Amino acid sequence: MSRDSMDVMTSPSAEAIRTYCHELAQELEITLVDACWGYTFAPAYTHPPYHLVLTLTQPLTTTLEFWFTRAQVLGYVVGMTKAAIRIQIRDALATRLRDGL
Repeated sequence: MSRDSMDVMTSPSAEAIRTYCHELAQELEITLVDACWGYTFAPAYTHPPYHLVLTLTQPLTTTLEFWFTRAQVLGYVVGMTKAAIRIQIRDALATRLRDGL
């Protein structure tokens, strides 16, 4: 993994997204065990390289994965991608909650 990819995953934007996930889970009364970033690069891979994995419990243990580009992650803290990322995460968590995780 390159230094650049580590810089993205530890950036203020990445941390702000993780914080949002924890706050949203608390608001929705979902137990969020962890929100962690990963990086996968493979030329034939169809997803963007940065992924956020949320590990949830209530009452079952499940995970959700979200895939983002470098620009999407870094654009969060300056407001360029904040609304889109929040909607994506909120919708996924609300769906899981509605469907009983």
